[in-house]
Amino acid sequence: MERNSCDIAFRCLEVAVHPNTGDQEALAAIAGYRRTAGGASLADLCLQFARDAHPAASDERAERLARENRLLRRELGRAKAGEIAALRRAEAAEQRADAADAELHAARERADAAEYRLAEAALAHDEITDGLRHAIFDLRSALNHARRQPAPSFRDVLAAASEGSAPRPVRYPVMPERHSQPSRSPWTA
Repeated sequence: MERNSCDIAFRCLEVAVHPNTGDQEALAAIAGYRRTAGGASLADLCLQFARDAHPAASDERAERLARENRLLRRELGRAKAGEIAALRRAEAAEQRADAADAELHAARERADAAEYRLAEAALAHDEITDGLRHAIFDLRSALNHARRQPAPSFRDVLAAASEGSAPRPVRYPVMPERHSQPSRSPWTA
């Protein structure tokens, strides 16, 4: 629309909205606006008027808005890339945590198995130690009993040897087996 037609359309509207304008005059002014504007809206006319009044300012503003738009799009792209990278790092950390959890679970199972074997070894050690204590006690008892028995004199041994007969052997009492010892089965191949 030409600048002159735009000015005429605005003047028609100015007359239509003036407080001293009657109803007939307001309707005539609105009809004049419609003829002059050629069906264009008021917003379109205002934009056209602003461009015509300050063409350099509107071009600079459009250029500035375009630059800001490009900058914002770059920042948005960087932010999305950062989000994607953070998501990948989080997924990698989650996978490492899962792997560490599995390793920890396996280590706990190994520790439990080692504890069980250690308890079994301690029990076996206690059984062996008890058996050795009983055997040592039995040997000491037999030794004490043997010490209390009179030993044949050397003369008696020499006389028996010269006659060709052996001296009477000393008999030691047999110690009864303790019931606390585990029964042992003979070894078989």
